[in-house]
Amino acid sequence: FKVYEIKFKDGFVYYGYTAKPFNLRLQEHLKASQKGKSLLYKKMRNAEYDCDCRVVQTFPTMEEALIWEKKLIKRTPHNLKLNSLQTQNYPNLYYK
Repeated sequence: FKVYEIKFKDGFVYYGYTAKPFNLRLQEHLKASQKGKSLLYKKMRNAEYDCDCRVVQTFPTMEEALIWEKKLIKRTPHNLKLNSLQTQNYPNLYYK
């Protein structure tokens, strides 16, 4: 399981986790961003997809990845956070 970061030049950041190959997950984000209404997808379009994407850490279990992702989201200043409230309802309401 990978925890990843999508960061924009103005400091806005999104954290996610996935069991999928990282490039596949990014392709899914790109496709969804075409019409998606989340903060991340709006930011991607507004920034003309100019962002840096990287794997922050790899974990053996989903639980460990979720804990790390949640810590990163919590540490992000509120005014730079692109994670929606929906993605922070762990672990049952949102799976990637």
